[in-house]
Amino acid sequence: MLNIKEPQQDNSLFLMEKRFEVILEISNKKLVKEVSELRESIGKLEDEIKLLRSSPKLPQIIQTNANLQSTNNPSEKKISNNSSSSQEINPADISIEKYFYFGKK
Repeated sequence: MLNIKEPQQDNSLFLMEKRFEVILEISNKKLVKEVSELRESIGKLEDEIKLLRSSPKLPQIIQTNANLQSTNNPSEKKISNNSSSSQEINPADISIEKYFYFGKK
């Protein structure tokens, strides 16, 4: 009877070893794939950084965008000027109904 169990144990150990090998191979392939994808993305980012560093027109673009924003929103300047002087507004100028909601009017 010992002879019968030993081949089964050897066979099961062999199958377990093969199973672990397959699992390790699959995980290694996944890791290699992830590492290669990371290397590709890092390479692309390095190329973009080199392109941005070599481009002398970048500050001009930022200044142009800032000028466009300031010309498109002149009301922002008015608001900031008005909000800085709180002494010009009197409590009598603003009614209390604007601060509190009393339900239907």
